[in-house]
Amino acid sequence: MPETPLQNLLALAAELDLDPLDLNDVVHDLHSLPASAINNGGLEAQITYLLAELGETELEELLRDAAPDCAAPTATAVLDAANHWSFALAEDPAPQCAAAPPRLADDDSAAAAEVRALWREITTRMAEPDGRWPAVDVSQYLAEWFAAHGFEDKPLGGEQE
Repeated sequence: MPETPLQNLLALAAELDLDPLDLNDVVHDLHSLPASAINNGGLEAQITYLLAELGETELEELLRDAAPDCAAPTATAVLDAANHWSFALAEDPAPQCAAAPPRLADDDSAAAAEVRALWREITTRMAEPDGRWPAVDVSQYLAEWFAAHGFEDKPLGGEQE
């Protein structure tokens, strides 16, 4: 009986001593493109996709769980062709609820002061005259700042126990 393409390719992968991790990036890249297109299509595209995948009942529960308890002002960020970021708060920010968490900008702690100093450095000294931020310079500065504050060996999801 002739072998299928799948059987042939599995045999080749075994012959090449491939590990599933060797193909992770390719699979991720192929799947992230459709996900990105759905997300860039806005709420209607997302809900259409999720409705087909999850069904109405599960999606309704997910939507209720995803709703923020307190709406925060929204901002937009744009990276231009010259790798400069520009940011702007929404003209009509979402209303704050009564139980909104304290703002870091109003926090008197030493940690908050460090974050405010970081913000001032980026927004005043690194910003271009037109207000854009040079992405490469900001990225490098942030990497150095995080390392100086002990984050160089921490996983993104939080501290190791």
